[in-house]
Amino acid sequence: ARLVLAGAPGDDSAPVHAAVDRLPVDARGRVTTLGSVTAAEREWLLTHAAVLAYPTLDEGFGFPILEAQQAGTPVVASSVGSIPEVGGPAVLLAPPRDAHALAANLHWMISDSAMRTRTIERGRRNADRFSWEATAQHLLSVYRSLVAAP
Repeated sequence: ARLVLAGAPGDDSAPVHAAVDRLPVDARGRVTTLGSVTAAEREWLLTHAAVLAYPTLDEGFGFPILEAQQAGTPVVASSVGSIPEVGGPAVLLAPPRDAHALAANLHWMISDSAMRTRTIERGRRNADRFSWEATAQHLLSVYRSLVAAP
């Protein structure tokens, strides 16, 4: 398996790069760091990924999870912030900072085709909850309830 790290540099970029540098040479050769990517590159990566590993420790909403689910890519993530709510039952969750649980979930997702298929199907259904159509319908419902209120 290859690990592709994509995204703008963040607060923990230095420790991540240091961890990659400490890997054995053969493992280090299977890690690619891209940095910031365009929308088209992000879409290509998600479409071709075996799984999105999202071990965040602090998350406000979780757009990468929805983008992966829309692309048909299964997601393994940490159980912090909004991730359980946004990802729904379509994300394999691991406790934050539990590298063994994260690795086990990644292995499960890559090696079990039935689990992978089930997770992809659940992910697409989950992403539909956040479509523009669904958002507009929810907003319309709020407006109607406000108009009907005394």
